[in-house]
Amino acid sequence: MQDDSISTEQVLNEAVTQIRSENIGFTVDQMVSCRGCGRQNPPNRLRCMYCSHELEIDPAQAELIKPKFQVVEPRQNGFNVVVSENFELVRTAAAEISSFTGLEPAWIAAAIEAERPMPLMRLGSRNEADFVMSGLGRLGISTTIVDDESLMPDRPPIRLRSIDFIEAEAKFIEFNGETLHSLKSEDLVLIVPGVLSESKTDQVEKRSRNKDPKIVDNIHTGSDEAVLDLYAKNDAVGFRVRMAGFDFSCLGGERRLLAVENIKRLASLLMEFSPSARFVSDYVTARAALEQVWPADERRDTKGVQRGGFGKVDIASTLSNSNLRQFNKFSRLQWHLL
Repeated sequence: MQDDSISTEQVLNEAVTQIRSENIGFTVDQMVSCRGCGRQNPPNRLRCMYCSHELEIDPAQAELIKPKFQVVEPRQNGFNVVVSENFELVRTAAAEISSFTGLEPAWIAAAIEAERPMPLMRLGSRNEADFVMSGLGRLGISTTIVDDESLMPDRPPIRLRSIDFIEAEAKFIEFNGETLHSLKSEDLVLIVPGVLSESKTDQVEKRSRNKDPKIVDNIHTGSDEAVLDLYAKNDAVGFRVRMAGFDFSCLGGERRLLAVENIKRLASLLMEFSPSARFVSDYVTARAALEQVWPADERRDTKGVQRGGFGKVDIASTLSNSNLRQFNKFSRLQWHLL
């Protein structure tokens, strides 16, 4: 019994000695000084644990970092990590990418399923985006970082009223006014068809004491409009053709009664005018994946409260949904990737 006790004690002592001999923390040389508050931080953080200021990343210690990415609000300027190639490599390395980004492997696979340039992540700082870009780079995956401000989501392209084709030039006339933009065939570098979707749901919710709220009226309306975005080589703002208010006379005998058909024929005509222009037509199929990074804008407006009897109230509200900012980002991203 005594021998067993001594043996157990020896085993415990050896285990404790082994644990203590390992460096379970970080050395002074490894610690990172915060430029915001000056305090020392372990090298496995992206932000200061005291003041949340971004820390300078040492590439040699990047693999130590276990980030907790901050939540990026829809109207906040985000930094988008875009994958435009190496899709098969992304697919095979999905588990490794998931380990340092926190993304679900299923979402990573869905994002690159169609093998089109897509934002893999939207992050709150350039520092975080650089960290993800560096991690993907170590796996052999090249990426591009494009910030939301460059994509100008709240500034739609210049709306056009008409286009005239005169010899080797296209004359773009703005919708409001007579401002004219002349583009030669080689100047038109990108054509992006898309769809602008808006929906509105009007609800009346009845509430009463000791009962769960009940929706007594629900009216849903929505619309989809085909659009065509056009970009010149030195202009990131671009031009937009909308079905309503555009003069399709430039189609000549190819003009049809339905505007949706005319906008398709206009796209074909522009491709003939500028054969070297890139044509990106996959926005509709990319929307589901884009929702994970750039969700459509939703807004709820309360119209007011009405008394519906003793202890009862009716609350009317409108829920609006629009993909305008999402498509603006997608469209302009294609120009930045040229």
